[in-house]
Amino acid sequence: MPDLRLTPRQIQRLCGVDAAICSTLLESLVNEGFLSVRPDGCYARVASGEIAHTRGVKADLSSEPRLAYA
Repeated sequence: MPDLRLTPRQIQRLCGVDAAICSTLLESLVNEGFLSVRPDGCYARVASGEIAHTRGVKADLSSEPRLAYA
């Protein structure tokens, strides 16, 4: 999730792993540049500055109703 920040304890509970495994995984993900540690001790995904898989949305503003099954 964008902007999700979790403490090590929250990550441990969410993933269902013990503290030692969680710590090792978090350290690896930080070393690989996937996660960063915030000053408050929370972990967050490193943002690349780009939003992947964006798609434009078109709205049909015509006044005539459309049938779902024609």
